Amino acid sequence: MLELLNDGADNPVAVNVRAWHRLVARFRRTEIDRQLADGCPPDTQVCVLLRARELESASVRRRLALNVLRILADARSGSRRSGLPVPVCRQRVCACSEDLAQLAGCLLAPTPVSSRGVAKTVLLLTDARSPLYLLLSTEDLATRVQAATAALDPMPGQDGTGRGRRPARGKQEGFR
Repeated sequence: MLELLNDGADNPVAVNVRAWHRLVARFRRTEIDRQLADGCPPDTQVCVLLRARELESASVRRRLALNVLRILADARSGSRRSGLPVPVCRQRVCACSEDLAQLAGCLLAPTPVSSRGVAKTVLLLTDARSPLYLLLSTEDLATRVQAATAALDPMPGQDGTGRGRRPARGKQEGFR
């Protein structure tokens, strides 16, 4: 299968995707997720592009959203017995429950998302040093959740408010 990549000088380059690209993308997914979360463009390397497409898929987004909602439900229940494999910082989760619910809603929305935001969400949910799990973390959970939600928008800041705006179909420049 051929994929178009960017050569760094905004020139498209056709690259043949091989099975080993898929293998590398799978085995290095945490490293690639960190690269994407830090703003690495997905179209610069084949493995990064493959992982970005996986993260943008509806099934991955749905799984992440359900995990966020499960964490919220567990924290709100107040039960000592957690249904989660790793206990979360309930106080932090409850304090930013609206932000977490918004993140889950954005992940479940049928609109396109940026792989950067999904990667930020993956790291928030899977990194043991995340403020979601580590009580001694100096990071603010609400800030991380808001950053992940904002990064989900594939067109950030297009309306001057800092929030993205997707133009209505047919209203883009050059369309009538």
